[in-house]
Amino acid sequence: MLKEPTLNIDELLAKAKKPSAEVSPCVPDAGGVYMARIARKSDGRRIFTDQFKRQQIDRVRRGELTLAELSRKQGIARSLLQRWKRLMPEGHESAGAARTRVSQARELGSVQYIRELHLLVGKQTLELEQLRTELDKFRNGRRALGASRL
Repeated sequence: MLKEPTLNIDELLAKAKKPSAEVSPCVPDAGGVYMARIARKSDGRRIFTDQFKRQQIDRVRRGELTLAELSRKQGIARSLLQRWKRLMPEGHESAGAARTRVSQARELGSVQYIRELHLLVGKQTLELEQLRTELDKFRNGRRALGASRL
């Protein structure tokens, strides 16, 4: 005869109060960073936060790991990591710092840029004048042909 297991109410309550962010059983160590249990979509795919993606791609860019090593340690497909890396800008620092650096580069290059634009406008003006001259010659030639046929 089978004996039914007795359920201790204290054990049940302790199990119910376990924190939801447990270490993932499929990935014991991710380079010193333990992965918390990741939320999943209804079809079972994991949902990674932007912060997590940035952290992992930064590890690759700093040279701590290769994409293949990170893929093995995190249990994430290498192609997905490659997509994250491709879509994430190289220097994703604060927007203010990026704007400052870009504006300085613009100031330094603006004089040269304006010179190049002036040259381009001059070339296009000459080309336009030549094309108008050729078009006038073509139109006048057709008129001359039409008048001689009468």
